Amino acid sequence: MKNQSVQLTAPLVKRLTVLWPWIMHSASTYGVDPFLIAAVAWKESDFNVNAVNFESNYYAKYCKNLSTSRIKQMNPAVTSASAERRLLAMAWGPMQVVGLTARERGYRKPHLSGLCGEDGIRMGTVYLAYQLGRYGDDIMKSLSAYNAGSVIQSNHETYVVPALARYSWLKAELHDNPAFGEGKGA
Repeated sequence: MKNQSVQLTAPLVKRLTVLWPWIMHSASTYGVDPFLIAAVAWKESDFNVNAVNFESNYYAKYCKNLSTSRIKQMNPAVTSASAERRLLAMAWGPMQVVGLTARERGYRKPHLSGLCGEDGIRMGTVYLAYQLGRYGDDIMKSLSAYNAGSVIQSNHETYVVPALARYSWLKAELHDNPAFGEGKGA
């Protein structure tokens, strides 16, 4: 059954086409369904490779009081701990990976702006794979935790349901499309 309420527009298809090789590479590397990765990128940013958002609540809760030594441990190239704290609270790239999450999951390049691109798909997939493993491949719980910062919250209607609708649509509509089939780009 096809979901008529979710549909890719031509500009979104163009954006997804750019991301698809990165999605397929990350999918095969980390064992995550490429259509689930694409659904998260669609929900988070409409496949916008340059999406950047400051998460003020995240900053206040997790980044504002990070010690300089902890920051330097995650990124020895830091010259300003204060500036890095703000960058760690930014959501980057198509999967809107928060800088601190990327650092905690092993992102070691000196500039977090690298998450706007292939590294963003890779780190988003690393985090999604972590949540899937944590919740026994329960996609609903994993999506909730991906969005809420590692805990399941009451984001079912605002995040999980729309992300699942996108996932179902992508899998149904693009699986047999030669440009997006699961074997393409692997």
